[in-house]
Amino acid sequence: MVGEFERYRAARLRTLIGALQVAASLGLVAGYYYPPLLLVSAGGLAVMMIGAMIVRVRIRDPLLAAVPAFVFFCINLYIVAATVRDGW
Repeated sequence: MVGEFERYRAARLRTLIGALQVAASLGLVAGYYYPPLLLVSAGGLAVMMIGAMIVRVRIRDPLLAAVPAFVFFCINLYIVAATVRDGW
C-alpha cells in the first residue's frame, strides 16, 4: 500500500486514511446498537469512497480501477439512506 499511496500522491495521508477507515468500520459494527454512529460511519466511508474515485480519475487509472470504490460508495450510501428511513 505504501507504493500505491505514493502513486496517488497521498503518501503523507496514508496513516490518517487507514485510521479513519478502521474507525469507521468499527463504527459500522457499533452502529448496530447505536444508529447515530452507523449514520456517521457510513456517511464518512461514502465520502472517502468519493475521494477514492476522484483520485483514480485524477491519476488517470482505468475506469475499471474505480469500480470497487464505487461499489463501496453505493453500499454505504444505502446504509445511510436505510438508517435515515428507519427513523434516525
